[in-house]
Amino acid sequence: MRVPSPRLIRLGTIAAGSIAEPGDPEFSVPGILQPVIALSSPIDKVLISPVVPVQNDSFCVFDTVARSGITGGINRDIVSFTKGLWAFEILFSGMFTGTTNVVLGSDDGIQFTDPDGAALFLYHLPRITGSQAAAQIAMNFVFQRDGWKFTIVTFATVAADNLRMTAALNARRLL
Repeated sequence: MRVPSPRLIRLGTIAAGSIAEPGDPEFSVPGILQPVIALSSPIDKVLISPVVPVQNDSFCVFDTVARSGITGGINRDIVSFTKGLWAFEILFSGMFTGTTNVVLGSDDGIQFTDPDGAALFLYHLPRITGSQAAAQIAMNFVFQRDGWKFTIVTFATVAADNLRMTAALNARRLL
């Protein structure tokens, strides 16, 4: 069965060197579906955060934030990506103790930031004393433009606050 899919033609336009041909925007679905495995480029390097060059191949990176007492907030871009299909495995852990402050919306966490600066929060640690959180996230993203960033964010802390967050990212370039 042939299914029209304009997304296939759009996906082909983000891969470097691709050429659109007649029939490309159609997807053939076999009568019997078989399991599929995803083969990404192998990881060659563990990067040291923050990473300056834009990444166009698979990698791993880790970052941690530890804040105690009166400190300003941070918005640290850990790494930037080129356009394409990426598979992510993200590990996050964090803890907060100190002055509870939910009114100001002071959520700390990790996010994707698009090239225009808008944020997609992936996980946040609420600013409630005694908060502890851990998460494992797996997702695929197709970035249509270069410059998407993986960012760790904290808001300002006050005298009695203690905050620690860690994030590890296994980023695999699929296409």
